[in-house]
Amino acid sequence: MKNLVNLMKVVLLSFLLVACKSPSATVDGGAPVADAPVTNTTTATDAVGNTTTTSTAADGTITTTITSADGSLVTTVALPEAVDNLGSAGGVWRGVLIPNDGVLPTFYKVMISPSNHVVMLSESGASFEIQGSDMMQATSFIPTSEEITINLSEYAKENEGIALVDVVLVGNLTPKGSMKGTYTKGAEAGTFVFIYDPIYENDETPYFYTKDSGWSLSKTVAGGGEYEITYVIGDSLRMISVNGDTLLPAIALDADGEVIGTNPLPDIAAADTEGCVYSGNISIVNPNYVLYNMTMQITQGTETEDGECVLIGEYEGLATLEERFTYTDHPHDHYRFMTFGLSNGTNTINNRLTFRDDQLRT
Repeated sequence: MKNLVNLMKVVLLSFLLVACKSPSATVDGGAPVADAPVTNTTTATDAVGNTTTTSTAADGTITTTITSADGSLVTTVALPEAVDNLGSAGGVWRGVLIPNDGVLPTFYKVMISPSNHVVMLSESGASFEIQGSDMMQATSFIPTSEEITINLSEYAKENEGIALVDVVLVGNLTPKGSMKGTYTKGAEAGTFVFIYDPIYENDETPYFYTKDSGWSLSKTVAGGGEYEITYVIGDSLRMISVNGDTLLPAIALDADGEVIGTNPLPDIAAADTEGCVYSGNISIVNPNYVLYNMTMQITQGTETEDGECVLIGEYEGLATLEERFTYTDHPHDHYRFMTFGLSNGTNTINNRLTFRDDQLRT
């Protein structure tokens, strides 16, 4: 809650600053750096007519311009002390894209692996007809000492037929702090602010894992009807779609209710209600974060009652876990939800899976 309050303060400040933004700072007359609104400017002139102008931006960037008596200019830019554009951006962030035209900002959950793989899921994806989120996935993450540049492709939620949109973020990184700067998204332009969320740091020893677990998804789809799928993750971290109605409880009991063993997870993939079969893997990105690499291959089901799968292809992306909780007398904590975002370069699969308590094995 404290992080959310702080984020809203930053968003409000950003709105106010965008409204009174000054021209971009330049380095020795070069191209503008991240378009940071100026909050304070001081000017001093010495006895021989040299004028020094110092401007401090909202993110702490200090721009100093010396105008000599003969009219020549020298401009320098000092980034805030905490900025380290070559540092690690790894972790989960929450933030906003704020359009310059006054349209309301869009909130995002931003998952970034330590190797700078980026998946952004829009928080405005709720819908009675089509669930999921608009998703962005990075095609490149380019850090330099002066700035970071993230190039992304945007995918419409649940593939509504909207063409891909290229998105470019340019700004400064404070590791485990914030990312701030400007963005372009097709014809749209504005500012972005992402705040690091430490709740996704891992403190489990050994690292929290998801093997031998079951996850379910049930949602409405465009045109009516309901879409259902259950995934299981086996001992090798293979992730497959199965028939959730036939999934046995993790613990096997005898007629008197006494524990007699553990029921195995299925090892044969089944189609979902749209005719798609899912088979993939989930793996730890880095033991410092509750963050996973996820891959998924989607094929057409063969059962006669299956529908026509329109998502056939190979997908990759990132996943994280939400809402940690504790079972009594259990060796480690679990999470109620898994949030994931995958794409194959054309379509996206993304949503929130719910942990199946009846599949608790480890």
